[in-house]
Amino acid sequence: MHLPKLNIFICWFAIFYIGFFHVETFVFPSTPQPNATLKTLRVYVDWTPNIEFTGMYAALEKGWYEKEGIDLKMVFNGLDIIPGVINGQADIGMHSAHDLILHVQKGHKLKAFAAQYQLNPNCIVVGQDSDIKSIKDLKGKVLGIFSPQEYGMYQIMLNYNNLSLDDVKFKKIETFKEAELIELLRQKIVDGFIAWEFNWTVTFSLLGYNVRVFPGYENGFDYYGIVFFASDEYLQNHRDLLRKFLKVTFDGWRETYRNPEHYTKLVIEKYYPKDSYIDDSKELTYKQQLLELKLRKRYFLEGVGEKYIGMMSEKKWIKSLNISKKFHHIPSNSKLRPEDLFDNSIMKTLVGQKP
Repeated sequence: MHLPKLNIFICWFAIFYIGFFHVETFVFPSTPQPNATLKTLRVYVDWTPNIEFTGMYAALEKGWYEKEGIDLKMVFNGLDIIPGVINGQADIGMHSAHDLILHVQKGHKLKAFAAQYQLNPNCIVVGQDSDIKSIKDLKGKVLGIFSPQEYGMYQIMLNYNNLSLDDVKFKKIETFKEAELIELLRQKIVDGFIAWEFNWTVTFSLLGYNVRVFPGYENGFDYYGIVFFASDEYLQNHRDLLRKFLKVTFDGWRETYRNPEHYTKLVIEKYYPKDSYIDDSKELTYKQQLLELKLRKRYFLEGVGEKYIGMMSEKKWIKSLNISKKFHHIPSNSKLRPEDLFDNSIMKTLVGQKP
């Protein structure tokens, strides 16, 4: 049985906080009307408006993007993020490194140019009242699916524990409402599903339903959590724009963590969808988002610290490729190389290193 320290931390905080997430298609609040000298940069983000993007929001409020000549547009139109960038809905995107590897294997010319999360937050969540004490106990169980890329996550974590996709059943989940997800677990309609360690796992405990989590990074799924990516062509033609974008965005995160209470309040009042407030309560939503913001910090800074937010390593990408080959996420004879997947030169320039 694996009952990580995070659950203890969650339970301690649950005395004080309560909250939930709700996902739909969103148009993010627009920035002020830009002047003609600004260069538009459309970012396909990986979730709906909340503290996931506080670094960007902080930088927008400070006017830092505009000072660097950037008119930032945040786009979200569902979880098919990489296809959204490929088909031109945005210039760059934010998404899981494992899915980026899969799309590059299929022939798409894409590269990561910075990492948002050094540590991967994906995990499998099951009810603490279930008989599932380890991933091996998932054999014969029903696992929930929110988006197609989750099959690859399950495949790696199951294979790591000597199981396969054939050993479980899958059921499409049509809701993102936490109370409904809890009922799916309670009624055994599904036995588990993919979540991030610091969102639903926190929320369920705060709502009075205890969960057991199996972290991906302890079960074979050891990739960068979220990376910024773009097409090879866009990277080559807009390097200075992307360097400025990263500088401003990561400065925004540093600013956020100097005053998390202030910026959580900003997000709740200006960006977070009001129809998704917890029990229609701004106060409860603020408390829940503040907790999540604090929990996320570890995933930003793991192994790099504040100075090198966003930096990537060849060693990590080699490991990611080996994982994908070993657990049949991509063909074992794949010819992909780390340099096919990431370009660290913009980040190196940003931190004062030679590209």
